Amino acid sequence: MARPKTLWITVSVVSSLCVYAQATPSFQGLGDLPGGDFESLAQDVSADGQVVVGGSSSANGGEAFRWNASEGMVGLGDLPGTSAGFFSSSALGVSADGSTIVGVGKGVSASPLFFPAQNAFRWTAAEGMVQIGTKVATSVSADGSVVVGYKGLFQNFDDEAFRWTAETGMEIIAPLRSFAEATSADGSVVVGWTNLTGEVSLNNVSPFRWTENEGFTVLQGGGFMQATAISADGSVIVGENRSGNVFGTPRAVRWDQEDSIHLLGLNGIALDVSGDGSVIVGYDTGDAAFIWDALNGHRSLLSLLEDDHGLDLTGWTLTAATGVSNDGLTIVGSGVNPDGLTEGWIAVIPEPGTCGLLFGAIGLHLTVRRREF
Repeated sequence: MARPKTLWITVSVVSSLCVYAQATPSFQGLGDLPGGDFESLAQDVSADGQVVVGGSSSANGGEAFRWNASEGMVGLGDLPGTSAGFFSSSALGVSADGSTIVGVGKGVSASPLFFPAQNAFRWTAAEGMVQIGTKVATSVSADGSVVVGYKGLFQNFDDEAFRWTAETGMEIIAPLRSFAEATSADGSVVVGWTNLTGEVSLNNVSPFRWTENEGFTVLQGGGFMQATAISADGSVIVGENRSGNVFGTPRAVRWDQEDSIHLLGLNGIALDVSGDGSVIVGYDTGDAAFIWDALNGHRSLLSLLEDDHGLDLTGWTLTAATGVSNDGLTIVGSGVNPDGLTEGWIAVIPEPGTCGLLFGAIGLHLTVRRREF
């Protein structure tokens, strides 16, 4: 059913007040570290859109990287103590200015079998890569002081969500079999997912939110649901909902401050959200990167760059958008380049900019109303 004309009138009046950010549209592949097979995966972008982090194939093996426009891709190495032949690291999160990076490496074994286990790391230019414990660090606060992730010795059997600071070390913030995926800019809100039964099963997975004041709470949902990212102020959370269990069709979703769940109108997974919660990125079930905002809804990022902004991406397939800057203008992800090889990329779009921020409250209202028709 068509929307009432009054909705269109409201939108057109507000749009005349918008001032679009002056950004030049661009797209660039990030390249690859020297040595090894050509492969790179972008995992996150700094709040200012200047630094991209992820993993690449180097002469050493899989290696975490830091990329910016002036230096290109630079390998970060692996944790000290990594045994020969077990070199493997990947960067998963980055601070607001790109100076602190977190992820997973090998390092000193914590396994009773003495095989190099996964270990969480925190990297800075001054200290290099420092092991902060087992197992994976997924996200870091804006100033780099708070790190979140999950700890445990064996894959998926004893994981517990953690929050780390230099003063407190690793603090467990959720029950057994839980995974912290992201933190707000100030580190006071953490989101992720958990199996409250404590069983080795993916049929009853729930999203959670942890705050310094309220502690651990389960978000609205059911079946198989994950919270994957959070806005800078902690008010908007995004992720996925699968009906029944892990084998159900994923649907991209967001939660608001009232713990209300909203579908984004596509089958897929939301992986990151802009600082104010107005722009969401991820991938759909066709393995295509998407961008979502309340005004335009779900759009293919490849189509947006080519058809709306005239960029030539001939031969590229954009499989997933994994990170977005605070202003929603810079997006990073991974795909298949014209040579058929996996490569990370960075894209800049001149929207939604200021207009997207003005539409934030109105767009959410339209989303709710649109579902009623």
